[in-house]
Amino acid sequence: MLSNAGYEPEPQLYAIEQAGPGYGFDIRQGRVVEMIPAGIIDSAGTLEAALHSAVASAALALTIDVMVHPRLPELCFEP
Repeated sequence: MLSNAGYEPEPQLYAIEQAGPGYGFDIRQGRVVEMIPAGIIDSAGTLEAALHSAVASAALALTIDVMVHPRLPELCFEP
């Protein structure tokens, strides 16, 4: 993306690496910014969080289904 926007990738990637986690390059502003406050959301991170949430919800549903057994009605053989 940096190359496509006309930036030299190596210095920008080094600056991002030095800034630390949560920082990225804002192509519109041309500088390294904190991504969340700038409104830049990593789609891979968002997908990973959604997948983790879905798996956790499915595991919880399976756990509850195993633990909660419906009672069978009493059988009556008299007419």
